[in-house]
Amino acid sequence: MNHNHEEAMSLHCSNCGAQLHVSPYNDKFVTCDYCGSTYKVADLLHEAGEFGRQAGSQQDEKTSLLLRIVGLVVVGLIVAMHLFTTLGSLVDDDLFITGILALQTLLWAVVFRDILAKKVSGRRVATCIVLAGLLLVPMLYDIGGGFGGSGYSSERDYGAVSWDSLVLGTVVPEFDGSSQGYINSNSSDDLSVEYKNVDEADFRAYVSSCQSSGYTVEQEYTEGSYTAFNQEGYRLYMTYYSFDNNEMSITVEAPKPMSALIWPKSTIAGVLPEPDSGQGYIMNADEDYFTAYIGETSREQVNAYIQRCMALGFDQEQSMRDGYLWAKRSDGARLNVRYEGNNVMYISIYENS
Repeated sequence: MNHNHEEAMSLHCSNCGAQLHVSPYNDKFVTCDYCGSTYKVADLLHEAGEFGRQAGSQQDEKTSLLLRIVGLVVVGLIVAMHLFTTLGSLVDDDLFITGILALQTLLWAVVFRDILAKKVSGRRVATCIVLAGLLLVPMLYDIGGGFGGSGYSSERDYGAVSWDSLVLGTVVPEFDGSSQGYINSNSSDDLSVEYKNVDEADFRAYVSSCQSSGYTVEQEYTEGSYTAFNQEGYRLYMTYYSFDNNEMSITVEAPKPMSALIWPKSTIAGVLPEPDSGQGYIMNADEDYFTAYIGETSREQVNAYIQRCMALGFDQEQSMRDGYLWAKRSDGARLNVRYEGNNVMYISIYENS
């Protein structure tokens, strides 16, 4: 019998707990030097081996349980994320992306089920993960514009812009400083056109042309932007970026159709003070969401209205400056008040669901 092996097993007397010293010349029995108890060495080795195996088994079970918990949490989060994204894609009526996301959700659900049932098959788990990864390829391709998808491409189809085709083209001067333009929006409410390869001199010249056409009310002119109203209430906003293909944008917004204002006190707007002006345009008046444009309201009157709102408890997590307030109330309602320009105030309030 190997003496070193017996010492490595840490043999001890079950009567007094003292360490037992096994003689290399007598490997069948051992006697405790302290209490005199005698044991079969074979029995002691068997008991020590069983104890070691039980301790190792308990440690393996703890490690396995921890790994299962971590696996369930990680895979559960992935499944929940895929379900949420799948529902969102279904709402957007994108059936191709919805189908791919549904398949990915199913694959991850199989992995989750196996972990939960303690029947984890390394081959099946690896197969599910690989397939879920491969399904990303057609999905990303579709997002990028393949398969007839509506992906966004930074290479827009720039070309000559027919000014006569612009609904609001009659309220601003025509721009002919570049033949490379792109129409973002074209309606009776707003116009947005982008141009590239525009000289800065042409940008400055167009600003002067717009000023001559009456866009001088509350004008703000910086190195790379110009904004102003005309007497009819149309708002012009222009930007110029010389560092990015010399791009220039032109945006025109039509004035809101103001009418006699009837304050909807039965909606969430009822928690706000009623504006002094009798003119306004209410866009939304739901029970928990309200937006409106209020006419005949100067910047000073907007600041006074902001103070009235703050006195009603809208003073938490606030961001405030001249003619602007974003804040919430203790019940979670969120409020945005700002001066739009041309004596118009914007109000938006909604419940934080």
